[in-house]
Amino acid sequence: MLLVLASREDQDANTLIARLGSGRATLLSSEDLCRSGWLFDPLNPQSGQLVAGGTKFPQAAVSGVLTRRPHVFEVELMEVAAQDRSYVAAEVNSFLVAWLSSLHCPVLNRPVGHCLSGPSWSAEEWALLAASAGLRIRSFNRTLRLNSRPRRKPKQSTTAEVVTVGERWFGPVDNDLGVAAVRLARAAKVDLLSVRFDKGAFAGASSLPSLDQDCVLEAVLERIEGKRA
Repeated sequence: MLLVLASREDQDANTLIARLGSGRATLLSSEDLCRSGWLFDPLNPQSGQLVAGGTKFPQAAVSGVLTRRPHVFEVELMEVAAQDRSYVAAEVNSFLVAWLSSLHCPVLNRPVGHCLSGPSWSAEEWALLAASAGLRIRSFNRTLRLNSRPRRKPKQSTTAEVVTVGERWFGPVDNDLGVAAVRLARAAKVDLLSVRFDKGAFAGASSLPSLDQDCVLEAVLERIEGKRA
């Protein structure tokens, strides 16, 4: 069974689960994380138990996890008393980092630091890693204004997005840029990455790419299940 750790409002997650059917994929929502029934032993995680879709499952039934959120936010925890939401959200996120990091099955993407879905880096940090991986970097400026004068509108640019899944890439670019995107994902140690290019130069990256392309969905399933979807 594939667990999709996401918000109920995540359309990509809902599409994937509907496509696979409830027997193969289940949404793991913030509501599930606050339900009773979880059992977790860091020394023997495979013996544990989880709650997904309101149902209890043995940990051994999980074939893979697709992480579609950077954090669980306190505003989502409406069933928790308002004065306790900040504390509960912090505890839930800490638990998820430990739980996801302990899993033996494929996890796309594993937590990095306090982010559940891989690295949550600034534009500068991504640009530095991209440069070290041999990508050409698009120049950009940071401006801090201390008055209320309107900002100039940025120049329009034409960007192309590449989504990498393991060693595969998908997007309207030539092979060299696709291979460069995979090289960046490998350097970032993530299985799933969105990379933007502007006229062949690196323009940004995200570890939460859109999954609205059938070819990307199939590659994600192949990565988790080890076979063609």
